[in-house]
Amino acid sequence: MKRIIMSLILMITVSISAFSQSPKAEAKAENKMEKLSEWIEAGNADVALSDDQEAKIEELYAQMRKEINDLKDDYPEKSADFDKQRKKISKEYNKQINKDILSKEQRKAKRKGKKMMKNS
Repeated sequence: MKRIIMSLILMITVSISAFSQSPKAEAKAENKMEKLSEWIEAGNADVALSDDQEAKIEELYAQMRKEINDLKDDYPEKSADFDKQRKKISKEYNKQINKDILSKEQRKAKRKGKKMMKNS
């Protein structure tokens, strides 16, 4: 009986922590979304992100941060394998953002704005 109760408490704790985001992770997600928005606006202000797009992108970035933080548990010491997995996760989420959320014009503006900001 004691094991069952302890197991339930553990499951509840894990599920609560899985759904909550740390303020630091939320801030990083917001910063990434703002940078993306800046690139798009620098490339073409006429195709700026909508509020709905910003919310979706920020949510995806928060999920990406959570996956990367979970990955850190599997790789306590940073290694080439950790970097490879982190880049893979990042690439998947960025691909999803580019494909499912941004329009073709926004993707073009992002590339142009990113290049302009990098060269300045």
